[in-house]
Amino acid sequence: MSSSKPPVWFWIVSVVALLWNMLGVMAFVGQMMMTPDMLAQLPEAQRVQIEARPMWATIAFGIAVFGGAIGCALLLIRSRLAKGALLASALAVFMQMGQAASAGNFADAGPGGMAMAAMIIGVAALLVWLAAAATRKGWLR
Repeated sequence: MSSSKPPVWFWIVSVVALLWNMLGVMAFVGQMMMTPDMLAQLPEAQRVQIEARPMWATIAFGIAVFGGAIGCALLLIRSRLAKGALLASALAVFMQMGQAASAGNFADAGPGGMAMAAMIIGVAALLVWLAAAATRKGWLR
């Protein structure tokens, strides 16, 4: 295993991925801070989805976004712990999206919602791959 500095694209991807995951953190915190009045103002389909979501799926949402943000921060400090955090994040993404699909949440979301779900799954999987590749190449310590 050679220890070398990562290429510039690694840093760019890691920063963009951290920003992506921070958007997810903001969405999670926004949902958790939502008051009953704020919830009542949402479109009915979205309100029903949030109210019907089981607690484990909400926990998975939190693990997905916080794990992803922490994993990307760990990539930026070149820590091997990034792989574990990003793997936990990806598994939580799969659980969360699986619950949403089984609850029929994508039917109301239309093609845009399905595309966003696919993108979230794809980014999570690619970040696990990136961390594994960076470990193999000696970019992470």
